[in-house]
Amino acid sequence: MAVGCCLSLIRELVAAAASPDRAAESAPAVLFAVDNYGALYRPTDYGETAFETAPSGAPYLRRRQLEVSELNLASSMRLLNWRNLGRARVVAATSATGGVPLDTQIPLRKSVLQYEMPRFSPIEVAHLLHFYHERGLVEAPSAAQVEKLRAITNGSGSDLRRLGLRSAQLDTNVFWVEAGVGADPKAMLRTGELGLAADITMHAKWPDTGAPARYANSPEGGPSNPLEELRRTQDPRERARLLQSLDGGWAQHQASYVPSGAERAISSELGIWPHTVMLFALQTPRLQQFDVDTQVKPAVRSLKSAMDESPQDAYYVLTKRPDLLAHPTSLQRWLDYLGAQGVGQRDVMAFLLTAPVELFTQGTLHQASQVVAWLRSLGVKPDFLWSRVGCACPAVLLRDPAADLQPTATYLMSLGLSPNQLQQLVCLRPEVLTSSLDSQIKPFVDHLKSLGCSALQCGEVLLAAPHLLRDEARAAIAARLAALGEAGIDAAGVRAMLARGHAGFLFQKGAPQEALACLKELGFTGSQVVSLATRCPAILSEKPLELERRVAFLLETLVMSREAVMGCPEYMAASLMQVIGPRHAFAEARQLEGRVAGTDGRWDLAALATGEDVAYVEALGGSINEYEGFRVAFEQEYTSKLSADAALEFQQELKKLGIWEGR
Repeated sequence: MAVGCCLSLIRELVAAAASPDRAAESAPAVLFAVDNYGALYRPTDYGETAFETAPSGAPYLRRRQLEVSELNLASSMRLLNWRNLGRARVVAATSATGGVPLDTQIPLRKSVLQYEMPRFSPIEVAHLLHFYHERGLVEAPSAAQVEKLRAITNGSGSDLRRLGLRSAQLDTNVFWVEAGVGADPKAMLRTGELGLAADITMHAKWPDTGAPARYANSPEGGPSNPLEELRRTQDPRERARLLQSLDGGWAQHQASYVPSGAERAISSELGIWPHTVMLFALQTPRLQQFDVDTQVKPAVRSLKSAMDESPQDAYYVLTKRPDLLAHPTSLQRWLDYLGAQGVGQRDVMAFLLTAPVELFTQGTLHQASQVVAWLRSLGVKPDFLWSRVGCACPAVLLRDPAADLQPTATYLMSLGLSPNQLQQLVCLRPEVLTSSLDSQIKPFVDHLKSLGCSALQCGEVLLAAPHLLRDEARAAIAARLAALGEAGIDAAGVRAMLARGHAGFLFQKGAPQEALACLKELGFTGSQVVSLATRCPAILSEKPLELERRVAFLLETLVMSREAVMGCPEYMAASLMQVIGPRHAFAEARQLEGRVAGTDGRWDLAALATGEDVAYVEALGGSINEYEGFRVAFEQEYTSKLSADAALEFQQELKKLGIWEGR
């Protein structure tokens, strides 16, 4: 669908620019920009499975690599080969230089002009770094930095954009200048004494100037810096007052700002620019409550070591979980445990970001090991044990296997969940294991049973929508039951619907409100909607767009009335692309409509919508292999039609917005 929309947009833009109905000067000017144009002439990663026959006559499967010419979107993007573009122009960039030519030559017409884009000069690289400096992202760059960055990137614009900021931050993070006693690096930066060619000695530490926490040049006992007050004030009203006092004077206050010990420790340990750490401190007043030597430094070093010496990742975790600084010993113990378990860095980050603080204050490694052993006994694969359970929901490590986890698992299996389904539930929704069996799971299941759900259906609801446990048991599905009541389906009707073996309308997204509203919009009366829903509850789980297509197929293709559906409600729940459409087309193509007709001579909806394909084809006297090939062809044609309809709908939306200039 997306490919069809994109191709239609390109064709319409070209058609508008090359329209013969307009004067050359009135035709809209269209510019297409295509980056990495050479990729359109290289081998693709797409392929298809083809049947081949060996010399011995044995069939086998072979993956055939598709060419760009076989891909609709990629081949259409070879815009330099298009003719009659009118006022449309194409700018294409290739990732090639004189020293590193393209591995595949691109055929170009004579009308195509080629330009060799020069590399960034030292002056341009310096301007780039000064751009970052002016926006407060890095300190003033030096000549050595400019030369280093240009050597690393070879003056490539894309590489400069990708590496320039990070390289400058790593080089200029928290530096000071050896300019003698009493020199103020920040003042020298403001006055311009440290220019591009200045001889700067970089050090990965913050200078200990011993400056008091007050305005620059203020006398002893003078007013304190609002920024420094803000970083230690937690009262919302006082913080609002301080922020208001900073209006118009942020730069002045920042220039005289003296970092706290915690800020200096974070900046020096992780190499983060002081301004960035200052902003973090202003947003986190409790940072000043931690002891620098016994809490901040050990915790930061532990995070840095666990993140494979990646200061950016460690700093990200720190900004999201500053409370970890309060438990450096416990933090190191858990990080060592995760490392011994072979947990990767990404999963360690997920663990630290989601772990409850009780895990560091009350949790023990012995208890965690018992939980891990229990999960393994449940059959959870090693690849999923930490990535899907332990690190995704660390709170489960606080549970007692014998007293909490095993009773929950036993109860869920009593509802009809198989061992494989229980493993699936634990891996996809591990928070179920942290839910209280007596106060959450059992009341919710009892409520479902009071509605008429069987034990198996209760297990189905928990497997598909365990997030409903977060709400109060009755309130979780109250809105859905209210919608059914407004439509005329009372408690007895709900019980009858559940007795038919379908409970999806209790938990699936949009059900049943969207389906009920759609059926009424399609022309069904209130009593007909109630009859359809109670006789075939699966209808309430269908998307409105699918219901609309089935009714349109009924009226336009089958030439039948809406009342015909009342004799076979299952028609509204069957797939039009995989069931109804292929069966109808197969019968028509083989001229066997008479065998799929009812007593009134019209199509038998039950034959089209229910039963297995094998039984349907045998009733027609056909071959199931022939039908399968026919069904695949129909699905492709149906998908193409959906793409065309989506492109037309997109075009209509553009016209409504007044930005459509096509014909």
